[in-house]
Amino acid sequence: MNIEKGDQERKLGLPITYLMDRYTVNTSKSQMGFIDVIVQPTFEVLKSFLPVLSEFITNLDKNKDTLKGKIEFYNENLSTLFCYF
Repeated sequence: MNIEKGDQERKLGLPITYLMDRYTVNTSKSQMGFIDVIVQPTFEVLKSFLPVLSEFITNLDKNKDTLKGKIEFYNENLSTLFCYF
């Protein structure tokens, strides 16, 4: 995530681009959403042509489990950040 983009937009008084605000975006949730909506469905289709990709889908599931474990961490940290702009 390019959170510096959101910082620059805030500094310039511009609307902050979706998912680029370090003070409101839970990185774990956004990454899990990206996996669920884009990556995993793509690999499921590709797996029908290339069965070897099944291992990648297993890794995606492991990554999602790791991200789930970090959701609370991000929730706690987001609530303690202060905006200095």
